[in-house]
Amino acid sequence: MTKKKRPTGDRAFLKNLDLSEVLFEFRAQGRLIRIAAIDPKTNTEVVTIGARGYSERMLKIRAARKLAYVLARKSKRGLD
Repeated sequence: MTKKKRPTGDRAFLKNLDLSEVLFEFRAQGRLIRIAAIDPKTNTEVVTIGARGYSERMLKIRAARKLAYVLARKSKRGLD
């Protein structure tokens, strides 16, 4: 069995980000939950949607990953 190599590129930036403080906002919309994740240092906000059946922890992880991705893209493009 051979191991697959993990892709590099944008994912390498995720390791260098400081997400020590992230603000979360949850809003129920029917059978879904809208989660906003905000980085107070850069005032960057992302929104994602998850099912009500997911745990709060899972929803936070999902939103934080999207926030980290957006911040990495901004950093890579020099938009800070």
